Amino acid sequence: WLSHQTIESSIMEFIGVLIWVIIVWFFGFLVWPIVFDLFPHLIDKGYSISKILGLLIIGYVVWILGSFGYIAVTTNGIVTALIIVCVINRMYWKNGEAFLWMRTHKRYVLIVEGLFVSFLFFMAYIRYLNPDIVGTEKPMEFAFMNSVLRGGDVPPADPWFSGYSISYYYFGYVMMAVVTVLSGVESSVGFNLSIALVYGLAAIGSFGIAVNLMMYGKIKKKQFEKMSLWNYLSALISPVFILLVGNLNGLLEIVHRFGIGSYRFWKWVDIKWIDKAPVEILGNMWIPERHWWWWQSSRVIRDRDLAGNIVDIQPITEFPFFSFLLGDLHPHVISIPFVLVAISVSLQLFLQNGSSEVKIDFNNTNGYLDLYKFRRIICFGMILGSIAFINLWDYPIYMMIAILAFLLSRERLNVSGILGIISIVFSSIVLYLPFYFNFRSQANGFASNLVYPTRFSHLFVMFGVLLIPISMWMMKEVVGFRRLIRWRQSLLIGFGVLFSFIVVSIVLVVVDDTELVLNQLFINQKIDVFTNSLIMEVMNRRLVYGSLSTLFLFFLLIMGIGVLFIKEKASIGNLDNKRFVMLLMIMGVLLVLLPEYFYVRDNFGVRMNTVFKFYYQTWILWSLVGGYGVWRVARESKVQFLLPYMFCVVLVVVGGFLYTGLALWSKTNGMKGVVVGNNTLDGMDYIRRSNKDEYDAIQWISNNLPDDIVILESVGGSYTNYGRIAANTGISTVLGWPGHEIQWRGDYLEINKRQNDIEVLYSCRDWTLALEILNRYGVKYVYVGDLERNIFSRNSLDKFSKNMRLVYANQSVELFELY
Repeated sequence: WLSHQTIESSIMEFIGVLIWVIIVWFFGFLVWPIVFDLFPHLIDKGYSISKILGLLIIGYVVWILGSFGYIAVTTNGIVTALIIVCVINRMYWKNGEAFLWMRTHKRYVLIVEGLFVSFLFFMAYIRYLNPDIVGTEKPMEFAFMNSVLRGGDVPPADPWFSGYSISYYYFGYVMMAVVTVLSGVESSVGFNLSIALVYGLAAIGSFGIAVNLMMYGKIKKKQFEKMSLWNYLSALISPVFILLVGNLNGLLEIVHRFGIGSYRFWKWVDIKWIDKAPVEILGNMWIPERHWWWWQSSRVIRDRDLAGNIVDIQPITEFPFFSFLLGDLHPHVISIPFVLVAISVSLQLFLQNGSSEVKIDFNNTNGYLDLYKFRRIICFGMILGSIAFINLWDYPIYMMIAILAFLLSRERLNVSGILGIISIVFSSIVLYLPFYFNFRSQANGFASNLVYPTRFSHLFVMFGVLLIPISMWMMKEVVGFRRLIRWRQSLLIGFGVLFSFIVVSIVLVVVDDTELVLNQLFINQKIDVFTNSLIMEVMNRRLVYGSLSTLFLFFLLIMGIGVLFIKEKASIGNLDNKRFVMLLMIMGVLLVLLPEYFYVRDNFGVRMNTVFKFYYQTWILWSLVGGYGVWRVARESKVQFLLPYMFCVVLVVVGGFLYTGLALWSKTNGMKGVVVGNNTLDGMDYIRRSNKDEYDAIQWISNNLPDDIVILESVGGSYTNYGRIAANTGISTVLGWPGHEIQWRGDYLEINKRQNDIEVLYSCRDWTLALEILNRYGVKYVYVGDLERNIFSRNSLDKFSKNMRLVYANQSVELFELY
């Protein structure tokens, strides 16, 4: 039985969720006329992405005005931004066409709204069962969000590096802070609701793209409101692929747990924890007993050097459902709805010039120039440019898709077309210049990936759920168009792409530092020079480990290129949209192929992040392609192909859902919650349960200390509890997680100096030396809690009580103020 207090708290949190829904509804309603004007060639006029764009546009106005000091991320600042958007919105009304469209398409509108609320509430419930903002990257993300909320300044102060602003792509946290401020919820609740909001927005964004891809050109626009239930259900396949299905590692975990398979088989699988001989269990316990067993699905690739040693830092193979289950509000998660909007922009660019229903006279200024008025260049630039500010890795991917979609739709390219696309690229950068001026990156060019190809078994475990429906559909399409495909051209382009990747990889080896390259080959052995035998070993590794993956991806690439550049006389039916789908599929193939040969050089020195960022976007792209492919096969195929196709698809999808169900059950304690009978959306409640003194101290600091002061706390490694005061309050400390700051800034000397100074300050007994360090960093308050007492002696900490004023204390926490 729940206590009266728990029931009351749950009701209030439910009301908070409703308020978030209402706010985002209002944002979408406010910008709907703008969206209606921007996407005239989408069958739904962009309604499915209007909420995402509402959040983006309002967030952008708040940010850009805040960057010049006019407003802040506060209630007054946000209301000012809303008024400005209202004024801009009035210019797009056009006699209320947008709202007339809503009235004539009520069923679609209701389906989109129902889908949004359902997915948002589902994820809010998952966070309600598992809300703790602790572990992995959550403290960092919470620190950034609290920093935005604390003072509302843009750019926000870095809570883990006093005296500096955040050197990271933080726009997602600004947008989430906008809704948090308007809703009035605590930041620890807003953090979890932000995850639910992103989930709901991603659902309707992917659903809208699926509807537009499936319906455009097959039915008349006037019949859109009469779409069948089958079409709506088919459009749900892509959101399911993106947001609900896991990879096949969960299935392997279950098979291994039941003792199926020989030692040799599992040794060949070579995935951590299940690379040993299975032991048959008694009973029907499907879920592995290993703590956080579901985590391994995000590490299904196992790189080994030429000596056979397992590389310490393995590639990350996250996928969206894992990310939402984990509960990290990281930029790659926040970006999901916005990259879907970027795909919608690309589809609009593709359809407006390339669809069979739109004939453009390129010599008529009322044609191209009318479609690319100044306001559209600005808006499309703002949308595509926001991707860099939300998650920088994604920007080149989706800008390239937009450019290629535009080029593919053109019968011929003229000066006005070139200027139009250049203007969009230019505006996407210029509109976010304040961000670039303050941004520093750890990226330092590219490095060659010599001996770490992805084995096909690992590739299939990662993407099998999507590759089966895609590859089988692609083979059907190729067979159907086999006489119309330009095979010579397709092979030439495919070999050209593969050859260019190999050449770039070799060039990077030649120009790179020899010692760094050799360190990639062997972990525990030293090689002074390249030898013929070494070169043969590298080539052998490529042939033995990576040849099947490369061959499969190559054939997928060739098939996609073949359909993409099919002969003009084949432009029948829905081929135009199919070409756009091929573009998404090909981009996914390239993103998987690229880290086979080179990677972005960062502080980790391996391909971990490149695989992570590129595979993640491939999952999104291939989910859209896979959903479209299943719909095409189910709609057009004869029973001889349909039955085996659907059998294979259902088989792998069920395998993916096994991970979803069992991982969800494990993470939420059997759907009972982390604290049975006392569940909450408050991500800081775990501190109250585990360390009430520190929780009370954090609350006092949040409510009583000024925004712009510096508070000192002890420093420690990443993914620890250090930096907790800054993370939970948004008030800057001298240094939080050093490893993360090095990643963001690349400044080893300053960060190491700060870490040493903090350790000296806490450990020394000389007040003169301590005061000098305090003044050096502008520290006003010093925090002494359990962590500090466990590290430093009582004698060294006594100097604070003797020379500073005690402003807060409880049984285990003391806070001192410098006179």
